[in-house]
Amino acid sequence: MRFSRLQKYIFSFITVFLLLFCRRDEQTAWDVKILAPLAKTSLTLHNLIADSLHRTNADGTISLVYHSRLAEATIDSSLALPDTSNQANIKLNTLTLDPVTVSNTITLSQLVAMVPDSDLLQWAIEMGLSVPIPPFGPIVQDSIPFDFGSYFQTMTVSDATVDITVHNHFPFPFTNVEFSIRNQGNDSLIFQQTIPVIPANDSVLISAHTGHKTIESRLYASTSISSPGTSTPVQLNPSWYISSTVSIHDVKIESAIAKFPPQMVIYNADENAYDLEGIQFHHIIFQKGKIRIEVYNTLPSPLHYIYTIPSATVHGIPFRVEGVVPAASGGHAYHSTNECDMTGYDLDLRGIGPIERMQNKDLNNNGYFDPDTINTFYNEVSADITQTTPLIPLSLNDSIYIRGEFLGMVPLYGEGFLGKDTLVIHETATFSNFLSGISVEHFELDSVNLLLVINNYIGAEGAVKIDQLTAWNTRTGQSATLAGYPAGAMININKPAKPFSPNDSVIPAQTMVEIKTGLCNIEKLLEIIPDKFECRFTVFINSGVAPPPPGKGTDFIYYGKGIRVEMAASVPLSFLARKLQLCDTVPVDVEQLDISSVSGQRFHVIAENKFPLTASVQLYIADSTGTICDSLITGAGKINAGIPDEMSERVLKPVKSIIPIDLTEDKIEKMTKKRHLIIKAVFDTSPVDKKIKIFDGDNLSVILSGNFNYRIH
Repeated sequence: MRFSRLQKYIFSFITVFLLLFCRRDEQTAWDVKILAPLAKTSLTLHNLIADSLHRTNADGTISLVYHSRLAEATIDSSLALPDTSNQANIKLNTLTLDPVTVSNTITLSQLVAMVPDSDLLQWAIEMGLSVPIPPFGPIVQDSIPFDFGSYFQTMTVSDATVDITVHNHFPFPFTNVEFSIRNQGNDSLIFQQTIPVIPANDSVLISAHTGHKTIESRLYASTSISSPGTSTPVQLNPSWYISSTVSIHDVKIESAIAKFPPQMVIYNADENAYDLEGIQFHHIIFQKGKIRIEVYNTLPSPLHYIYTIPSATVHGIPFRVEGVVPAASGGHAYHSTNECDMTGYDLDLRGIGPIERMQNKDLNNNGYFDPDTINTFYNEVSADITQTTPLIPLSLNDSIYIRGEFLGMVPLYGEGFLGKDTLVIHETATFSNFLSGISVEHFELDSVNLLLVINNYIGAEGAVKIDQLTAWNTRTGQSATLAGYPAGAMININKPAKPFSPNDSVIPAQTMVEIKTGLCNIEKLLEIIPDKFECRFTVFINSGVAPPPPGKGTDFIYYGKGIRVEMAASVPLSFLARKLQLCDTVPVDVEQLDISSVSGQRFHVIAENKFPLTASVQLYIADSTGTICDSLITGAGKINAGIPDEMSERVLKPVKSIIPIDLTEDKIEKMTKKRHLIIKAVFDTSPVDKKIKIFDGDNLSVILSGNFNYRIH
């Protein structure tokens, strides 16, 4: 069985009484005087402030400490790359054919047959005689056919090179050797050349350009040759001959119906620039995004394309996408789409220059390696055809259409020059933990030290202006706005150190701004016991900083990072207060009290006050939920203030106050049923115009003590 404290007192008294008076009388009853504590509490700073929000100073005084985030904003909009596209209708750069070669041979017998009155020479050949060769010529040979039908049907060229090699296996020279090549269809001249002399047993190579011509597959050649003959007899040999080889190569085709060999027909290099309004990026890393490549093939041949961005790499490998687009059919282009994920790609935005220097090649043929630029990347498109069978028509006017779209490109990291941007931060921050348990009618602080901590995660110098700092108490509707330094002041902020790698976290550069009593009205903001702070800051990025040369900027930014402003407050508990309330809920130890046996009820509130504050106290009967049903004290319930020591300003000894209470049986019954008391103390500084200090250990001890008669039968 569990006994209440009051029952224990009664039981002890009865035991003593029985030991002294052992004779029993059934008709006798006694009234016993009982003094017992029913409830007690000690009201301290902990009833106002959480342990984490106060600090004991070296001299024993208490300071409130509070750290909270005030506002935060990023400049992710500066990192945002707009969806962009570039498209081009790219004509065929070149069309080539494999070199084609034909040969023709004239033997001694064929040559003699073309010489007038050559019967004697024919007989001499048959007899194997030695005779002098008389001069002859010019001998004309017409309509020597050349058929290129297995290579092409017709072609229009801007130029081609024709090589003619003549091997003279006769023991005498040939002179004034003329060659001409014509189309069989329209007899148009393709090529004409004269060789002044071809020495005996020697060869001669001549080359010439055709210029702009349309060449048919069926050609014919004409030759004219002369010779001074020989001055002495020579033995005629039927194996003597003269041969000519005609080779057409380096054909620059404008259009043709031909069997084309495998070849690159398109190569296009281009630079693409982002317009970022003053921001100069030379390097970014993507955290997400994709590129969509669309290709339309108008050629009657399958097309293999390659799209590359040499300056976009992941794990050192450049971005590359390739595909095959089927041949156009029925006059309609064939369409192919390819999408690639750009997550993790590192993009160099200095343009073509770094690629030229890396490859040691003038990629845009402007005669020099281009200097670095900004916000620009270089890409290449190439396309080739495979061996075409059968003959197909192609022209330099033929083209492919290619479109590249950069969609949803979100950088993780950017480097360069962040421009001269302005960022406005306007936010209302919750301040609910700061003195949230305090109820006070008037409150004045002696001093306040507050630090604004500006954390700069942006890799750029700048400045911050405090446009507004307003404290709000939403419970009372009160507000107070900061006036005086640093309101309106420009505060320079430093640039954080650049991480060793974009994969490393940035450590912010911190700027501390002290806001304290004497320079501004900061104490007024805290005296209203705020639960919200409305703040407005203007951040000036790269204020007073000149843009660097293109590609040389050292600013950097991480996605999701920006400026974070925090507040750290230190408030010594030295104040004036009027109607400052402290409350506590305590259990009542009367649960087994027999109310019918109690008479002459009288209770006392015994208070010992170590606070240098006067107080009035009230006790409310309440249930476990805090619902009040009655009060115990009638009148002021005054408690005297503790008296501070003149030297230390500290209350060394508590001051005791006793408040008598007369309780009815109804109130005792309510206490028994509800089982809880709410003890509320309302404090005022004394004297009212003098700020007092609170020390560690200051408290108000309150005891509810019962003093009544308990009848024992």
